[in-house]
Amino acid sequence: MSDYGLVFPDLIDQINDVREIRIKSFQNSVSLTLQDSVWQVSKFDNYPARLSTVSNFLIGFAQMRKIEPKTSNPDKFAALDLAGIEIDNSLSIQVDLLTQEKSVLASLLVGKRRQSIRNVLLTEIHVREPHADQTWLVESGLTVPVQAIDWIETQLLNLDEQVDQVTIESPTNQPVRVRRNPLDSENFLLEDIPESHKIRYQFQLNEIGEIFRRLNFEDVKKVSDWESHITVTARTTNNLLVSAEFGDGDALNFVLFTAKALENSTPEIVKKAESLNKIWSGWKYRVSDVRRETAELTIFDLVEPTESSSISN
Repeated sequence: MSDYGLVFPDLIDQINDVREIRIKSFQNSVSLTLQDSVWQVSKFDNYPARLSTVSNFLIGFAQMRKIEPKTSNPDKFAALDLAGIEIDNSLSIQVDLLTQEKSVLASLLVGKRRQSIRNVLLTEIHVREPHADQTWLVESGLTVPVQAIDWIETQLLNLDEQVDQVTIESPTNQPVRVRRNPLDSENFLLEDIPESHKIRYQFQLNEIGEIFRRLNFEDVKKVSDWESHITVTARTTNNLLVSAEFGDGDALNFVLFTAKALENSTPEIVKKAESLNKIWSGWKYRVSDVRRETAELTIFDLVEPTESSSISN
């Protein structure tokens, strides 16, 4: 295969002029804009995009190199997924890069892809400029995230072995408190077990203790009206306190998060709490049904009467 040069020879020098990225397909569209040096995803109320994803995308796009001309017959475009985004059920993806003034720096249809036979770290992609007939096989490290969620960092927290205690509080139920078993660090103990009761299922206690483990969100919106439902608070062994305030009504499954460095925390923990609050402030995050259901567990979901208690009754 030959090297026919860059797809967009001037783009590498114009990369800092890109102010908007538009990704469109037959079924979906994503728009990102650069505001005050922060890339934002419009679908999520301009929530910040993951910088590494944007950077890798722009570099991969600018470094696309033509390695082989392919068909220029429009009847064959569909076979390469290059028929265009207006065609029913087309798999084409259109990428547009725009300046602050909305002038187009680059526009390209992206089609079928495969691993490069010359470099395992790169991908071979079939492309076509929207108003051109010539298609090309290009080589690049380009990945085009087609879902808005793919452009943002969705992991909120990954508290695991650091968690020492978790508390669930609600206006209508007795607080639920679990703490890590000092003799068996993989399991949690329930505090304040009602008299003549025992633990029903150990895994439920562990689910509460691990509610902030690998916690991802599915949607994010700016906070407007807010009605609180349940608050879950975790305390870590290094004196970080994280609270999740679950919404009610229309905000079910949405959560407000806050972090606090407790007394005698190290400077690192103080800095971490400040960093988390900077990210979370002003946003409500939608978490999975499983996490919400865990937050709604009550003391009597976790215990059952002992045999002696059952017999006496």
